[in-house]
Amino acid sequence: MSAALLAAAMAALASLFSASPALSGVTITERDAPSAAGDPEFIVVGHDGSLAPDGSLAEFTVSASFSTQFITGGSPPAQLETGRVNVVAVAQSGDATALAGRITRAQELLAACDAACTDVTSGTIVFDSAGSGRLVTRQASAGCAAILAFVITYSGPW
Repeated sequence: MSAALLAAAMAALASLFSASPALSGVTITERDAPSAAGDPEFIVVGHDGSLAPDGSLAEFTVSASFSTQFITGGSPPAQLETGRVNVVAVAQSGDATALAGRITRAQELLAACDAACTDVTSGTIVFDSAGSGRLVTRQASAGCAAILAFVITYSGPW
């Protein structure tokens, strides 16, 4: 079994998010979390929102998952890959009292990601809307953060 579309799906999502006017000014990365000090809002394609002991995004995490199945109806026969790309949207502030606003902003980032990819085809890859997710909040005297992790599904033949 080969992950023929997985890397392409992750790269396409990062490109779709970067091209979205609703995400203008938001740092978009693929698998690498930016510095918390320098980015009050960012999206990481290929991160499941796992946290390190210090409360930052974990360095090692699940980026995505996929499965393939043999398609016998075509000529020549092919494979259909379906997958789930993990994405995390972070909205943070140095103001510890701003948590409610950061949660709202994280939800806005999720909505913008959803709008950027729902029912979009990139090459042979078709993206679905944002699916299951979870919200983790962090609040201390140094500030607060809303960390919203969610999944985007895709499918495509190869």
